[in-house]
Parts: sequence; C-alpha cells; structure tokens
Amino acid sequence: NEVCAHLPAVATSKPIATSGDQFKFALQVKGMLVYGSWEETSKFLKQIEASKPVKKYGKQERKLHPFGTILQAIGLLHAKAWNSTGNSRYVKRSIDCFAQAAAHMDAGGELLQFLGRVAKLRGALLSFQFSKNRKLNVERLGKRLLEIESLNRDRLLPLLADVDQDNSIQRAQRIVNQIRFNFW
Repeated sequence: NEVCAHLPAVATSKPIATSGDQFKFALQVKGMLVYGSWEETSKFLKQIEASKPVKKYGKQERKLHPFGTILQAIGLLHAKAWNSTGNSRYVKRSIDCFAQAAAHMDAGGELLQFLGRVAKLRGALLSFQFSKNRKLNVERLGKRLLEIESLNRDRLLPLLADVDQDNSIQRAQRIVNQIRFNFW
C-alpha cells in the first residue's frame, strides 16, 4: 500500500511502458504476482498481451536490468493463470517468457547467468507438469540441473542438502523454491 500511495501507476492493470520507468514496471509485475487476485491477474495479462509493454522500451534499455526478472515474473503470472484455470495457452506463454528471461540474463554476469538458468529450470518444470512425455521432460530437467550445478556448484550445494541426487524433479523443485524470482 505504501508503494502504491507513492507510485499510483504501479497499482493499475495497465502495464507501465514508459522509457525510464522499467523499475516501476518491475514493481508492478511483482506486486501483481504476489498480491493480485485471479481477476486482477487475468486483466493484467490481457493488457500485457494486447500492449506488449516490454517492446515499448528502447532496444538499449531492454538489454539492461531488470528486464530478465520482469520477463520471468510475467512467466510466473502465466503459470499462476494456468494453475487457476487449467487453460493450456498459459503454459506455452509461461514457458516462452521463461526462455526469453533466460536468454536475457545469460548475457549478464555470473549472478544473472545463474538466475537465467533458474528461469530455464522453471520452464522445464512447467513442461514436466504439463506434458505427457515424462521421460523427455525428466531428461530436460536433468540437463537444466547440470547447467546450474556446473555454473555455481559451491553456492548451490547448501540448497541441495538432504535431496536425493537421483531425483531430478525433487532437485529442480528445491532449487526454484529456494531462489526467489525477484532478485533485484
């Protein structure tokens, strides 16, 4: 409420898409993810689909932080919509957003690369939940886990304590539960 009192645009369903306001947009997306009702989330996602707010920022601006985390949060909103409705169109959009977020963050430093791999892992977990081809998706999860573990083995090991190393699904779920989407 305090943030919304000072930044009223953050509390609307119209995505903020003005050059220089990307951090307000990040707060808006995060707020919708954390506090938005299903009705508010649905309206916000429709606005995002219609207006394509990320593309309204300049190319140079989009290369910078926080667009990777914005894209990941939009992916999480689509996943939330799928969980609320069962509508499969949200799964594809979510996975696409996770892939875009990962590509964006992979161009950054070590921390952003790590977070990009977590975004890929979120997409792989969602694919696993949605797809009928469990074997292929378990293989994808394993590949995503290896990417994360090879990048940050020393920092990641405490997150995986007491986890069956042969269970890719459990390891993947543990990582995404421990790494918050809002790393800004």
